[in-house]
Amino acid sequence: MANTKKENRLVVANAGWGQTLPQWLLDAVREERLTLGMAGVIKPMQEVGDAEACAYLYTASLTSPMPHNLNQIYFWLGAKLMKQRGMELADFMEEKLEAGLTADEERELAELKRELFRKRGGEISHPLLDVLREFKKGQRRNASAPSQREAA
Repeated sequence: MANTKKENRLVVANAGWGQTLPQWLLDAVREERLTLGMAGVIKPMQEVGDAEACAYLYTASLTSPMPHNLNQIYFWLGAKLMKQRGMELADFMEEKLEAGLTADEERELAELKRELFRKRGGEISHPLLDVLREFKKGQRRNASAPSQREAA
């Protein structure tokens, strides 16, 4: 991604392969970041979304063979995201999407999402999100400050 701010960078397993990310996946990451960022204003989250995890696994899969669980997670994420975009799925992807993730795969995906969030630098910076976060901080300050009636 073109953003140079630390908190906006896309964490990939191999920067060289990061240049080959499909445009539809980059678009999904941008859309998901904004959606999760808005939800995070209400209830802070400490993990990235499915598209960002998929982008990381995409580059990891091109760098070296991945363990079985990570391959299964990658297939499931890819299938889920492609289906959301109305793209055609290969049979093995349809099967994995229908089967879902095992408990171990779910745990490993959750760990990966938290680790990517930390490596990314936390919450993303976006003009809309930054304004909403400042508004929320102001609301909290106002709620914790004594009102003029209480002070009198």
